[in-house]
Amino acid sequence: MPQTFAAKPNHLFEGWKLNNLQLEIKTRNLDAFLVPKVDIYRGETLADCDERLAWLTGFTGSTGLLAISLDKAVLFVDGRYALEARTTLPGLFEVCSFTNKRIVKWLTKNLPDGGQVGYCGLFHSVSEVKYLKNKLKKVGINLVSTNNLVDDIWKEKPPPPVSEIYYYPEDLAGETDQNKRLRISREIKSSGASALLITNPGSIGWLLNIRGNDIPYTPIVHALAILYSSGDVDLFVDPGKLPRNQNIEIDRGIRVIPHREFETSLGRVEGTIQIDPETTPQRYHDILRNSCKVKLHADPCLAARAHKNTTQIMHCKDVQTRDAVAFVEFLSWFFNHPRQTDLTEIDLSLKLWEFRQKQPGIMSPSFEAIVGSGPNGAIVHYRVKENTNRRLNNGDLILIDSGAQYIEGTTDLTRTICIGTPTRKQQMDFTLVLKSLISVSEAKWEVGSSGKFIDKFARIALKKVDEDYNHGTGHGVGQFLEVHEGPFRLSKKSTKPIHDNIILSLEPGLYREGEYGIRIENLAVTTSVSNTNNDNQQYCFETLTHVPIDLSMILPEKLTHEEINWFNRYHDETYSRLYPLLSTEAQAWIMKACQPL
Repeated sequence: MPQTFAAKPNHLFEGWKLNNLQLEIKTRNLDAFLVPKVDIYRGETLADCDERLAWLTGFTGSTGLLAISLDKAVLFVDGRYALEARTTLPGLFEVCSFTNKRIVKWLTKNLPDGGQVGYCGLFHSVSEVKYLKNKLKKVGINLVSTNNLVDDIWKEKPPPPVSEIYYYPEDLAGETDQNKRLRISREIKSSGASALLITNPGSIGWLLNIRGNDIPYTPIVHALAILYSSGDVDLFVDPGKLPRNQNIEIDRGIRVIPHREFETSLGRVEGTIQIDPETTPQRYHDILRNSCKVKLHADPCLAARAHKNTTQIMHCKDVQTRDAVAFVEFLSWFFNHPRQTDLTEIDLSLKLWEFRQKQPGIMSPSFEAIVGSGPNGAIVHYRVKENTNRRLNNGDLILIDSGAQYIEGTTDLTRTICIGTPTRKQQMDFTLVLKSLISVSEAKWEVGSSGKFIDKFARIALKKVDEDYNHGTGHGVGQFLEVHEGPFRLSKKSTKPIHDNIILSLEPGLYREGEYGIRIENLAVTTSVSNTNNDNQQYCFETLTHVPIDLSMILPEKLTHEEINWFNRYHDETYSRLYPLLSTEAQAWIMKACQPL
């Protein structure tokens, strides 16, 4: 599915929606209601029928929560979307940083003693509800389970998606679904459980080697599953999604049950079932604890699928090269364009997708491309729409963050380029970001080191001049699954140890509100350090993305000798990998683009 740029009618703010929701809140004798941007699967990208927050507010970022009282409304967003929310939402919305502490603080300040806060248990995890309930209780506020109040007023809601399931071949996955199920079932047994509830469609897709097209850009099937300690699976899915020419149940230990029977089936589970408190909706926990023993434990599929096998890594390296070819062809086209200032952000998005479509195995973008020129580049996750589309100007920095889904794997890369001659300030900022990328790319860490520890490498150069960026340094990347894959990430808050064979993004940045944004992003795979004198096992990154970094933006005198050597080695390898695969025009361009410093 190619990217579209028209604002969806359902995503337009209309005051009557909030007014009607406030009437519902009052009718239920509540003082406030919480509306998070999630579906029952806790996915980052939602189907149109699950875009409740966008329908109410017009906010389309991937993370957010609306707290609405009888006379006020506040939107909680993370750092990636703070500027976007402040500049695009109507003035009646307060915008706050998205943390559970902030939510509690706002509710405490704006609700009366004994206040009642409603929530729908389908859209809040077990962990979230436990935290909010305990904290609010201490200040005399009650968290009350209700039905879905938004759907009660959303009368023309789109229908749920129905896409056909298809199998992901073993020669790409590197492992059969039977082997995966037995492997995870052993973990279930060792934890003392007899079954595992899986609510994450990415985990189900990985476990069963299946894919689908229920949402744009991410090839997942909206389904739920129970994996038993025997290795057998109950798959809850709309029957209309089953393959027409194959029986998914034959000799595979998979029993298909209509999705509508899921909650009834939960009520019949016996023994001990393991659920992930971070991803499982509170409502499912409430049903289960009435019929069986519930054990809270992280979904073992998350870590298992993040650790890529040798087949997956081989395919990932291949698609990074193909994607780099498409991106370099695009850069060559752009820098050779005779009238760059006649182009717009949408023009660049469309042209980049045009080059990607020429690559074998291409399926779709992996997310809506971020093409932010000038001040739009400072909006960290800016998505151009027809009403925001900006024409390029001389001196603009253009931040291009994009990726693609190939049948063999998923890509994500960012480059920041300049039209004309950059200013000294722009070069200083860009060079700082480059230093940050080099520092984290060269990082080494011992067994047990967390994502928080590695994240610090990317911020050293920026911290020295009192600069920083308000987002994580890196996220996991799936294999023809989510471009943002848990549970491993690089951020100030990530305490999970980073091991080998995990594919992560490395993407430091620097943003000047109202002027420009700079980000440089490569994908890398974690690997063991060889020839180390340290007795302890160490890990490092192997860079997977090879696309030239804009030479005109760099101040070589601000780089150390070691940093210049890293940069020149990176450009040498980029040139040798890509040159034979490029068109004649792009070959001429990359010869200049990969010159040494």
